Amino acid sequence: MSAKHQTALEVAELEKLIRADAEKRKLAKEAQEKEKNKPKPAVAIKLPAGAKNVNSEKDDLEFTVAAGKAKAAIEDLRKQLGKGGWKEMEAVLKDMAGTVIFAKDGQTLSIIYLDAGFMPAQITISGPGVEIEK
Repeated sequence: MSAKHQTALEVAELEKLIRADAEKRKLAKEAQEKEKNKPKPAVAIKLPAGAKNVNSEKDDLEFTVAAGKAKAAIEDLRKQLGKGGWKEMEAVLKDMAGTVIFAKDGQTLSIIYLDAGFMPAQITISGPGVEIEK
């Protein structure tokens, strides 16, 4: 074990650095809390014609459309969101199922659909951190 001698000036400089680091951490924590409590951005969604069984929560919207009509409903939603400034990041559109992912201002929004063709098609729109309004 060894000891290191420090002058009063060195100790004072070290204490100054420790206080500056503590203040920096405090400000970062306050900024993080402020961001967490900030209201979520809202996105208004006009439901496609024939939408039924609508279940809406703050960041999640689920509904059904007639069998075989999911792709048409998705196309309508893609146009709506595009006009609202949402940029399409990825799209996988098959006859029976698909996903479309959008981004805007650091937020993401995804649309997932299942359409077997013989029962109502299910569509889910979700956006963690985004409040979905219908």
